[in-house]
Amino acid sequence: MVSFDLNEAADFLKMHRESLRRLAMSGDVPARKVGNGYLFVNILLIMSVGDIFNALVDCVL
Repeated sequence: MVSFDLNEAADFLKMHRESLRRLAMSGDVPARKVGNGYLFVNILLIMSVGDIFNALVDCVL
């Protein structure tokens, strides 16, 4: 299991850290609040972002 902080997860997903933080706060992306930051597990992050992407594609089609 590999874990990331917010900056590492945002770099990994190639997205803005504030966008990822908002997704974590809303519960759309699985994360744990640790102190002042968030902790992400790579496989859960990949799966949840894939689900979000698929939902967006379904809306467009």
